[in-house]
This record gives sequence, C-alpha cells and structure tokens, in this order.
Amino acid sequence: MPERFRLESDRMIWTAYLDESGTHDDSPIMLMGGFLANTEQWKRFNKKWFALLKTSGLSYCHGTELAHGTKQFKGWPPSKRKAFQDEANLIILAHLELSVTAVVRKDDYDAIYKAAPNPKKLRKDTKFGLLFRGCLWAVLGAAEFFAPSSKTLGSGRDRLG
Repeated sequence: MPERFRLESDRMIWTAYLDESGTHDDSPIMLMGGFLANTEQWKRFNKKWFALLKTSGLSYCHGTELAHGTKQFKGWPPSKRKAFQDEANLIILAHLELSVTAVVRKDDYDAIYKAAPNPKKLRKDTKFGLLFRGCLWAVLGAAEFFAPSSKTLGSGRDRLG
C-alpha cells in the first residue's frame, strides 16, 4: 500500500524549470521557456540526461554554446552537434510532460503593454515578470488538466488574469 500512495503522491508533485533569453539590452526579443514534469518523470529524465552528458564528455549543456560550437562544444562539427541535439530532444520528448514558452518583443512591451492605461495601485510587470506570468499561466493550465478536481488550482489561475 505505501508504494501505491507514494506513486500517486509523486504524480501530484509537478516541477517546472524555466530559463530566459534575450535579456541583454540590444536583443529585440525576450523569451522564457521551460519544462514541466512530475517527480518520477524528472527522475527518469535526469538519469537519461546525465548519461547523455557523460557519454558526450560534457558537464552541462547551454543551447547558445551548442548552436555556435563554443566552450564545451568547441571543435565539434555541425553534424556532431546536430546528433547531440537530436538525442537530447528525444530524451525530452520521452520523459517530460509539457514544454512552455512565452515571448515578447521589446518594442511591443513598450508600445502596447507599458503604454496601456493602468488601474491605480496596480504595478505593471517587468518584461521578465510578464514572461514568467505567461509561463505560469500555461503551467497552471496543464496542472488543471492533470488534476481537474482541484479547486485551488482553478482559483489561483483565475487570479493571474
């Protein structure tokens, strides 16, 4: 009985890992993205992910370095980098439940979001905050999908809008 309880409780523990890009001043676009999975899915993902890193002679993977062949990927021909990326994508697809991405053009943020009227006592989000809110909205929507009977998730998501 404890194993069944543990498995059911693991399915209810969802973790999202997010990262941002385009935060430097001259980037016209800023984005945030990441992945959502339950405890067991993350355990299986981590096992495969760290095995891929080890067999590839890597200690970590940064997308920019992979794309441009710098740092740990220096000297890797494009075909080897593409093969690594393909294998990484297969691991992600096999083990993680959901990917989320939020994107904002910096000129749209200024011209549309920031320029819009603002109710008193309501602070507008930074670009980072706006992207986080977008990713959180998607994650909470997925959590509602996986646990539709939870009233707490629904009311929390309603407050984000």
